[in-house]
This record gives sequence, structure tokens and C-alpha cells, in this order.
Amino acid sequence: MKVSNSKDRYIQVMQAALEAYGEERVLCLYEKAKKEGITEQGFPRLVSDLVILVCHGKNLHLAPLAVEMFEFCCRKMPETVKASSDFSVKELIFALKESETCGLLSPDVISDCRLNLSKFNPYVNYDRVCTSPEDKMNNWAAYNCASEFMREKAGLCSSEAFLKLQLPSQLRVFDKNGMYRDPHNPILYDLASRVQLAVLLWAGYDGEFRREIEENLEKSEELTLEMLSVNGEIPFGGRSNQFLFNEAYYAAICEFYASYENRRGNKEKAGRFKAAAALACDSILFGLSDGNYSHIRNCFPRDSKFGCESYAYFDKYMISLASFIYIAYLFSDDTVESSKGHFVSPEYASRLGGDFHKLFLRKDDVFLEFDLAADCRYDASGLGRVHCQGFPSALCLSVPFPGAEAKYVTEPQNREALCLCATKTLDGGSPSEYTVVSETCDGEKAAVVLRPDTGEWSETYTVQNGDVKIHCESADGSDIYYHLPLFDFDGRQHTEITQNENSLDVRYEGFTCRYSSSSEIAVLPDLLANRNGLYRHAYVRGKTVDVRIRFIK
Repeated sequence: MKVSNSKDRYIQVMQAALEAYGEERVLCLYEKAKKEGITEQGFPRLVSDLVILVCHGKNLHLAPLAVEMFEFCCRKMPETVKASSDFSVKELIFALKESETCGLLSPDVISDCRLNLSKFNPYVNYDRVCTSPEDKMNNWAAYNCASEFMREKAGLCSSEAFLKLQLPSQLRVFDKNGMYRDPHNPILYDLASRVQLAVLLWAGYDGEFRREIEENLEKSEELTLEMLSVNGEIPFGGRSNQFLFNEAYYAAICEFYASYENRRGNKEKAGRFKAAAALACDSILFGLSDGNYSHIRNCFPRDSKFGCESYAYFDKYMISLASFIYIAYLFSDDTVESSKGHFVSPEYASRLGGDFHKLFLRKDDVFLEFDLAADCRYDASGLGRVHCQGFPSALCLSVPFPGAEAKYVTEPQNREALCLCATKTLDGGSPSEYTVVSETCDGEKAAVVLRPDTGEWSETYTVQNGDVKIHCESADGSDIYYHLPLFDFDGRQHTEITQNENSLDVRYEGFTCRYSSSSEIAVLPDLLANRNGLYRHAYVRGKTVDVRIRFIK
């Protein structure tokens, strides 16, 4: 049997994430913590990941510093209140266990760290705790459940009473597909919360809620595979999207499923999840490959926070990549053989349904994602993603453009939420909602027909022979406008945009996306902004509109 090396690759990702800080920044963060205390989860994660990497033979010259910082963290955690400890205690336990295994810490230091971590009071030191099983609580409870159970596994507490209060709040929010509904249903927090509950199962939780957790995780297996784009990225949708750690959580849940199904004797299914995890890891490594070391999928200066929510700054979210990929490392069973070829059908139309209102369309190397009822503070309804395997994700479109009330930094600010979609007026935003009229997958093509909630036109999307064909038709014979964002600037370099009579080429890093139409393609002077960068704003106008998108190497 061929043995994969996914564990080694996950350590490679952790190392790259830490290198993005540099030793000077690590020391500055330590000095800040000594002066101000632990104020948020980024610092304990940084310390834990440094310790884990030293235990794996990396950064050995920093071993004395790692030990000193770890002692400091363990000593301070019982004094720390309202600092998001819900998100970081289990990381300290992971580092403690690694240290005990590799001998990094002396017996006296281990004893002191254990004593301090045993003093941690979950009802005081965590930020958000249910006081009864009937309380409502969001993903914070999923995190602190995982942290408390890991403290128990380390012999530092009993978590039974705590979990009985917290877990009911978590199990009530799963939908019929086993997806986790955090407020406004962001895709990332479905994956993140499922991973936290998977930590319980991986660590041996066998309490009264075990089977219900398993059932929800089982329900979401197939959708988890179908939601990943051909470039290894999780779906767009909601807050905290397009950060590199997104795919770390995806890799983690897939490694959990791979090991879980392998133990149940489902070797073929286990191999499919192993392959999906590998593709997600490839996506992360590609994002780190040019030395840019950004925590988000753009190349703007870190301090600009371009594409980031206010809470999503570098010092917190870059090291989160290392922490989350370490969970994938823990879950990984490298005796599971990865599937060869596709881990899902090369042709499908798949809907998440319900509160997640997503539609995915795939044909061979091309993957489309539609949002049927977007939250315009982050996204737009319509076609928000067109990925072609092997091409830069932002070349055509990877995420929509939020509206004027955007919850993340865009400069310039968009007037209206927009994506690849039709509107009745040139300055109108994307429709509020779409209805799926039909879906077709017949071996030759994959297609979907959408109609906006107003019923004023229809949009037909067909993927065939590597091309995306778009046909829009007005219901009343009046003109419609179909919007074409053209990738212009990633924060570091501009694309090359050239226009012929009825076609436009966007060239980026040696790859070309070509837009063609039987009608004139007009380009406006304004720019659109999303998490990935800046786009020019083009459109085609007519009673019927036909556009073809082609990827050219």
C-alpha cells in the first residue's frame, strides 16, 4: 500500500505560517503580552505552534524562547478573562502533549504548566458559556467544548458537567444536511464548528451526545466533497472568507472523515476524503508559494487590511492557519490511500439548500458557485465564482463584490453588491434572490437556468468543453445589462487587459481569461473591489445577451 505524507505537508504549512512572522515580530508580540497580558487568542496559538514545531525538529534555535513563552502562557491563562480563551486553550494542551512526548520541557516545568492549566475556570475564563442546556450559543461553545475536553484528556479537569451545558446549544443549530448554522450562515463557520465537535470524537468523547454528533457529521459528508472548488478552495459566503486558514479547516474535517470511514471499513470513501484534504492543502501551499505570506488571498500590504474584517488582522489569522492545519495533522491517518483521479463526479449540480442557499455546478475542470440569496454585506446573489483547474482563482472571479454596507475593507467602496449577473439598469445591484428553474447534467454539458425574484429575465449558464456560456433573455423585451468584472489588480501587480471588437482578454501570471460576445462589451471607468483585489467593470447590453468565458494558457 502506498503511504501518503500528509502529516509532513501539514507541518510544512505550520512552518510557513510561523516564518511569515519572523523572529523579530515573535519577540515583539511576546514583549507586548508581558506588558499587557494575553488579550486575544492569537498569542497563545503562536506560542503553541512554536512549541509544536520545535518538537518536530523545526526552529530548534528558538527552543529556549518557546519554553519560556509556553511557561508564561500557562501561568497567565487562569488570570485571563475576556480574551477569547475559548479558541486557544486546546492549542496549549496540544503543545503540552507534544512537549511531554518529545522531552522539550523538564519535569518541573511540565508540573508547573499542568498545575496552572488545571486552575483554569471555564465558567470564568471563557468568554461565552451557557448557564443552562436551553441557552443559545454560537460557535464559541463548540470551541470551548473542544478545549475543555482536551483539558480532561490531559488529566487537568472533568468536563462532563460543562459539556452537558454547552453541547445542547450546538446540536440544535445543525440543519437537515448536518451543516452548522452560525448567525447568517457563513460557510467557514460551518466547517470550523464541525471540526471542533470532531475534536471531541477524535479525542474519545463517549458521552450522551456522541451519537448525535456523529450523525450530524455523517449527514454532511457528501456535500463537503461537492462544495470544494477545482482549485481546492472552500465556497465563498459570509464572514472570515478567503483567508488561508479556511482550507486548513476543510483539510481537517476531510482528514477526520477519512479516518472515520476507514475505521468503519469504507476504504473507497476514506480515500476520497484523503484526496480532498490533499487538494485543500495544495491550495494553501500555492497561496504561500510566492513568499508574499499574506493571511488572505490577495497581495495588499498587511496593515491595509484590504479584504479583511476588523477582527481579521494578520497577527491573529496567520497563526490560525498553523493551529488549524495542526488539527488536520492530528486527524490524519497516513495509512489511508488517497483516491486516484476525481474524488467527486466530474459533472454535477449540487445544492446546499435551506439556509445556505448555494448552488455548485461542475463539468470537468470548470467549477461555478452561485449564491441564490446573498448577504450583500459580504457577497452578491448570482454567479460569484468561476474557477478553472490550474488557473489563478481570481482570474475570472472567486468571490462577489459586497455592497455599500460591506463588512470588510474595500477601497474603493462598491455602490451596490454585484457579481456575474444581469440587472435591469446599469447602476443596479444584483437581484435579491434567484430561483433555480432547471439543472441539466447529461454527459455533454452541465447547465442551470436561474430566474431572479422579480421574474424580469432568465439567466442560463452552460459549462461545455471547458467554456462557460451565458445566455440572458428579457421577459418583456426590454434591455438588460449583464455585468462582467475584469480582474485588474491583486495588490501587487496589475493584469493586462486588451480589448478587441467583441472580446476582452485578461492576462495574469501567464494565464488568460477571454470574454466574448456577439454584442459590444463596454468598459466603465469605475472599479469594483472584493477580497481578492480590484476589478474593472464591463457589461453587455441587449434584449438577449450571450457571453462566452474561455480560459487560455
